[in-house]
Amino acid sequence: PSESNRYSINCFPKENAHQKPRNLKKLEDERQLSLKKGGRAQFTMTSADGTTFIIAYQYGNDEDLDDLTETTTHDSTNKITQPSSSEQTEINNNQNVRQEPMGNLGIDVDRDFLENFFSGRECLPGGTGWWKYEICYGKHVIQFHEEGQHRISILLGTWNREKHIEWLNKNPKKKPSGNAKDRQFVSLYYTDGDICDVTKTRRVVEVKLRCQKKMDKSHATSMYLVEPETCSYVLGVESSLFCNLIDYTDEYGIPDNEKLMKRFQQQHQQQPQQPEQ
Repeated sequence: PSESNRYSINCFPKENAHQKPRNLKKLEDERQLSLKKGGRAQFTMTSADGTTFIIAYQYGNDEDLDDLTETTTHDSTNKITQPSSSEQTEINNNQNVRQEPMGNLGIDVDRDFLENFFSGRECLPGGTGWWKYEICYGKHVIQFHEEGQHRISILLGTWNREKHIEWLNKNPKKKPSGNAKDRQFVSLYYTDGDICDVTKTRRVVEVKLRCQKKMDKSHATSMYLVEPETCSYVLGVESSLFCNLIDYTDEYGIPDNEKLMKRFQQQHQQQPQQPEQ
């Protein structure tokens, strides 16, 4: 196909106006702030079709580079990449912290969080910079930008059980393994997103619910979104609450909400009662 024409656009501020747009200045301020936090930074890129990307990164060593190189090996039978150090970088830049309360209250809060999330009543937002993203479990995954009361949304994928099973059959490595110790995440495939201008196909996203054990026993939830191939995404949601998730899924790796709630009910009954003051 012939290459489309490209034109240079030069923008100049009006008289007495700021030299830079407010949103650009905000992004630059965020970048300067991120540089002060452990060597992290981010910048923006705009593709030929006008799509804007927020690139977040942190300085690493040679071992990180070796790990990243290994994970970029392409597998023609599996279009979704395996977890990489670049995903971990994105996690560190987009961590939402939810502290774990003590005693029975902690179990109740965890149960409510999982029940609201897996029922689809509570959507989880994530991301920093221009584009943010959101997952409503069992419904959809979107990418969006808000400015004032105006919101621009891109549908990355919707949940369809049959298409998820079809994807698993084509990617058997994504199926839950027999040994739970060897499997610390479940993969769910969301399909039929908005049409991609580049590939002329619908966007898809693999949602990974991953166990993330924390030394401080915190139940913080981390989220990240990467695009290993054009309009084919990986959305990671990581929490210590997902560490036993594999034990409560069916043969297709789909979590069973009822079994999860029974688990928390049993934990609540086994928890010693706090003495009254």
